Amino acid sequence: MKKEVLFSVLIGLSFGLLIAFGVYRATKPQTTDDLANLSNQNNNDSTDTSEINPNQLSVIEPKDQTVQESEKTNVTGTTLPNSFVVIFVNDEETITSADDSGNFSVEVKLANNSNFIEIFAINQDGESSTINRTVIVADPSSLGSDNSDNNEVTTANT
Repeated sequence: MKKEVLFSVLIGLSFGLLIAFGVYRATKPQTTDDLANLSNQNNNDSTDTSEINPNQLSVIEPKDQTVQESEKTNVTGTTLPNSFVVIFVNDEETITSADDSGNFSVEVKLANNSNFIEIFAINQDGESSTINRTVIVADPSSLGSDNSDNNEVTTANT
């Protein structure tokens, strides 16, 4: 019985070492030529991603933390030409595409108070970029009453 257990342990160790050596060899380049080819391949990959930069999304309008009275605003910006642009305003979706120059502009409806706007640009390779904006729609009457209250307080202090 002891012999059988000893043989089982030795066979298990042998298989374990054989598998570990196989994994080691599979992940290690075989020669210096393989290492050079691997570094050239990595350099080519980084060159490809710099030519098609998924972060080429800029939003011109609206500016972040804008306070306005109108319940509509234009989301305007630039991205890669012919990219899809998806705009979420408070979880309501609007889909458009950039023109041949990469420009896009869409009018969206806003709710009163705070509006969270997410702009996604998705290029032809499926890579995406995101920019977030917050726009606050304030009721003009509340702005007027706040200003008059401030004037009264200022007048009372002087």
